[in-house]
Amino acid sequence: MKRYFRISLYTLLALLWMGTSSCSDDDNGGVAKAVLASASNLTFASKGDPSQIITVYSDATWTCEHPDWIRVEPETGAGTTDVRISVVDNMRDGTPDNPRKADLVFKGATKASEARVVVRQDGDLFRDVMPITIEQMNASEDESVAVISNLTAVAQYGNSFMATDGSNNVLIRTEEPLANGTTFTVYSTKTFDEQNMSVLVADHFVVGGTPASLPEAIDVTEQLDAVSAPDRAYISMTGKVDGSNIIVSGKVFHGVAIAVIPELNLSSLNGHMVEIFGFYAGSATPAVNFYGHAANDQGVFEVIYFQDDFEWLDPWSVAGAAGKTVENDNLDAAAPALTSVKASADGTEMTAYNFIESKGYTLLYDKGDNKRIYLQRNYLKFGKTGNHGGLTLPPMEVPSDVEAELVFDWCPMRQGSGKIDPVHLYVKIENGSDVQQIDIPECGWESGHKLEWIRATVSLSGIKIDRSTKISISQTEWEVSTANRWFLDNIKVRQVD
Repeated sequence: MKRYFRISLYTLLALLWMGTSSCSDDDNGGVAKAVLASASNLTFASKGDPSQIITVYSDATWTCEHPDWIRVEPETGAGTTDVRISVVDNMRDGTPDNPRKADLVFKGATKASEARVVVRQDGDLFRDVMPITIEQMNASEDESVAVISNLTAVAQYGNSFMATDGSNNVLIRTEEPLANGTTFTVYSTKTFDEQNMSVLVADHFVVGGTPASLPEAIDVTEQLDAVSAPDRAYISMTGKVDGSNIIVSGKVFHGVAIAVIPELNLSSLNGHMVEIFGFYAGSATPAVNFYGHAANDQGVFEVIYFQDDFEWLDPWSVAGAAGKTVENDNLDAAAPALTSVKASADGTEMTAYNFIESKGYTLLYDKGDNKRIYLQRNYLKFGKTGNHGGLTLPPMEVPSDVEAELVFDWCPMRQGSGKIDPVHLYVKIENGSDVQQIDIPECGWESGHKLEWIRATVSLSGIKIDRSTKISISQTEWEVSTANRWFLDNIKVRQVD
């Protein structure tokens, strides 16, 4: 293997040399025009770690630039040279000092001919670090070290938990969240989440301190369209529970619970009016994100027999870096095939395709090509040029004496030219040999129309819906060579008042 590596390096060196061949060999006095190193990163323990050897490749003479705590043997060379790298023990007063990092630079004739190796040495990350407040941590830079005292754990969210100092709140990531009510000091590193809000990655905790209670919730119901809340503020809003969404009457915006504590069974409140409490997690038009913490149930608003907003696809969406084509009107948003993205479901790794079908859905496709159904965050995209797709809903039951309707959000795709894909959708309801098909009106958009969700409503009046009924949403199936791509989200079967 090393032989092949050297051949490829020499090839690259030759290319680099040709790129600088306008100068003669005498112009640089025999100094290398191309230098490469066999490693880009080296890590050493704080004390007693043995030296490490790397190989430096060059077309002429190189020299090495490094701080005093890094030792390099030899410090100059040419051609192919094995170089021994070692470090001075990183100790102060008999205990590890702060971790340190520096660039080891193998220099040639120009900046372009340098090879850099990052050398890191372990140490005590928190040595000499003074405690700060949550507010100070929020204002600090990414990867800053943070020690915060007198925190109280108040809510757990999987491998994260929320803590408060009585005035501000902070989200802490750890494999072992502390129990609610625990007072502690956290030793951590700051980073940011997908909402660009501060998160602490815990190194360790020291239990003990002054207990603190959550600050009073800020009611954002009336300012949801333009909510302005400090980082992780404790907020409340009143609205209708619709899957993971909280729909506030008269507002374009809506709340989105991106996580809830186990005790808050949000699905059991589906269709209810609630006053919900949680921790602000950023805004992304048209959503105000929050971590759900508690709710006051104000009674049933609508009766729902089936609902899905596909938020449970988030681990697969993250793993596949899936984009938001519709919300962002972005034709280039990533949309990986369901068959290509894997994540863990209850400890078992499986594809998004298999996980969706494990939920009781049947994914529909033609030409035997199940790779033409794609993942967005968190919804589905169907079809490709000449391919059609759809899905059959999981079994459900609607009482025979009620009026019900099926509603869902969909959107056709726009082509690069601005043309809107001519998508024709239908809903098929099958009870044995009794099959009813209901066409969905076309969008009617002009070329160049911005992508947005369309709400489709289908009456189920007089149609038997029991657990043997098959309800499918799909494209009209005909042989065409044009693109017929579309998106689907927020499916619901509900009682009509």
